[in-house]
Order: sequence, then structure tokens, then C-alpha cells
Amino acid sequence: GHPERWIFVCLFLLPLSVVFDVYYYVRAWLIFKMCSAPKLHDQRVRDIQRQVREWKTEGSKSFMCTGRPGWLTVSLRVGKYKKTHKNIMINMMDILEVDTKRQVVRVE
Repeated sequence: GHPERWIFVCLFLLPLSVVFDVYYYVRAWLIFKMCSAPKLHDQRVRDIQRQVREWKTEGSKSFMCTGRPGWLTVSLRVGKYKKTHKNIMINMMDILEVDTKRQVVRVE
């Protein structure tokens, strides 16, 4: 094994993880407060549609998969298929609407 691995984890990965979490928390808070998610949603949907149409125009020769980078995935498995499939970037992670009366949250 690597007995010094804990040094890398404690001095690099843990602080980086905290920075990453703070960034996404602040980003989500700003987008929610500015109510910009619903405005950006239609644009994001159109971008996904454009990518799929582009894939069809190119002849649909390979399968499609999400373009999420490997370091953002939940799985520990290496997604080798991402190199051979058409990567469709799906950047949807925002809250679009909160209806407290109906107790409904609409998300992307």
C-alpha cells in the first residue's frame, strides 16, 4: 500500500472538497435568490436539443451518453464508453420553483 496516502487526502483532497461544496452552495443560493434558473432552463433545453440533432445529422453512428466528467460521477467505475459514445452535455442541476402552498419543488 501507500502509507503516505493520508497526507495527500488530508492536505489536498479534503480542502478541495470543502471549496467545491462551498462553491456549489453559494452558486445555488445566488441562482435561487436571483430567480435566474427558470430563465436559463429553456436555453439549456435548447442546447441539449441542438446536441442531439447534431448527433442525428452526423449519422447516429454511436450511442449517446451524458458528457459529465468522470470526476463528477457517483460511480467508482471508469466510464471507458465515454471515449467512444457521443457525449451530450446536460448541465441541469437547479431548482426552478418552490411552491410552499402545494408543497412542490420543481427541479431540472
